[in-house]
Amino acid sequence: MAWFLVRCAMTAALLALLFWQLGPLPVIERLQTLSLGPLALVALMLAVQFVLFASRWKALVDYFGLANVSTADLCWFLGASHLYGEVLPSTVGGDVVRTAMLARLVGLRLATLSVMLDRITGLAMLLLMMLVLLPLLAWRIENISAVVGLAAVAIGGIAALSALLLLSDKSVPSWLPKAASLLPEFTARVREALFSRALRLQVVGSGLLVQIFSVVLFFVLGRSVGVPLAFLDCLLLVPPALLLSALPVSLSGWGVREGALAGMFALVGMAPADIVVVSILYGLTGPAIGVVYAVLSLLRR
Repeated sequence: MAWFLVRCAMTAALLALLFWQLGPLPVIERLQTLSLGPLALVALMLAVQFVLFASRWKALVDYFGLANVSTADLCWFLGASHLYGEVLPSTVGGDVVRTAMLARLVGLRLATLSVMLDRITGLAMLLLMMLVLLPLLAWRIENISAVVGLAAVAIGGIAALSALLLLSDKSVPSWLPKAASLLPEFTARVREALFSRALRLQVVGSGLLVQIFSVVLFFVLGRSVGVPLAFLDCLLLVPPALLLSALPVSLSGWGVREGALAGMFALVGMAPADIVVVSILYGLTGPAIGVVYAVLSLLRR
């Protein structure tokens, strides 16, 4: 309960600070321009992204556990994670929910492994996108300090992941706790997930598609409220902001995501209030999936 109250307070403080700096009026005025037409495209893209996510997760479950779990089951668990994850720490909360639900069918070990692999490989795709796009980002924003900071995050993340992939039984000191002895086995699974021929297309290909869908969703949501976003700017700036919002310091990333996106797009001259509005709409896509899950749950019963 204590951690929940702390994160509630942190989320409220971040959002209050943001709206105090911007003022609520510009945000409300922009929300009043919401056009429903593009939202139909958003709903379709969310559905495709959701299925891609579930298919990618199923590939990991099938490969490492040979379990008889359907894509429909995993879609159901993902829907629940979107509903309950809104009141839990960003990314971590939703992962705990889907791990617990899958564990009922395949056991805790396989459920935990599949979700951790799904999360780490997804993070790897996000870092890879950031690293590849860094030269283009440097050309676009012409802000050396910002580029250096983002480069440090991307290179540091890739270096940490590479160190994890290179870990072996011989590189784990004997004085570490017993749980550390499991790390080489886990890193072997990460290597398989990223580089094996059977999983490469699903894990890497679908992982990149999921990240690109997030960028396109942000772009379309911006157009739905008349914010003149350029797709190139979204491609360059949304992934780093989403990476920062994944830090488990607030409930479902609220406050962190809005601040990160507003700061990123300020580098290309966008009004912070406009970006906060788009970020709010983007943040509401998760609860929207959760609501669909809740309605279907009631109908199913």
